[in-house]
Amino acid sequence: MDDQPRSPSLALALAPVVVVMTILGLAIPLLGASAHLPLIVGSVLVVLIGRRLGYSWNTLQEGMVKGISIGLPSILILLAIGILIGSWLVGGVVPLLVAYGLQLLTPEVFLVACCLICAVVSIVTGSSWTTAATIGVALIGVAEGLEVSKAMTAGAIVSGAYFGDKVSPLSDTTNLAAGWRRSLSSSISATCSGLPCPA
Repeated sequence: MDDQPRSPSLALALAPVVVVMTILGLAIPLLGASAHLPLIVGSVLVVLIGRRLGYSWNTLQEGMVKGISIGLPSILILLAIGILIGSWLVGGVVPLLVAYGLQLLTPEVFLVACCLICAVVSIVTGSSWTTAATIGVALIGVAEGLEVSKAMTAGAIVSGAYFGDKVSPLSDTTNLAAGWRRSLSSSISATCSGLPCPA
């Protein structure tokens, strides 16, 4: 191996992505396999290509740890959201919300209330998916009871849920994007630090 690692060509850099997508596209529909095996195969392929290009195992491992650490806060948020959804469904919160919704809401204000309720819940939980899977399901039940259009109700649910998700400090996607941006900014700063600057 060379002392100086080489940069991969575009074709070589895209090879693991193409392999993973091909395996995913074939294994899941044809064999009913899970997505874990193709992702592991892709990771092994990346390591083999990296070693072939002259990168040490420590360098590759540091890159893997850095990539995982960027996504870890979002993964932890998703785990907490899963626990919340499960506890709400098992605890009977969704049927309770349907019952209260039928008593408190009228068809005239239902769609606006639906959007606002979903926005508030999404801000508090930090997840549009949790909001749609719990409060959204309950509000669809209320819409049926009040004879409000289910399509309009779904639009109000999604609008409120995504609005709340984007403004919430707990949002997994917002935190992931912020972490990725910090990582990208530090990479660009490190790369550009040796460049001459105009006076």
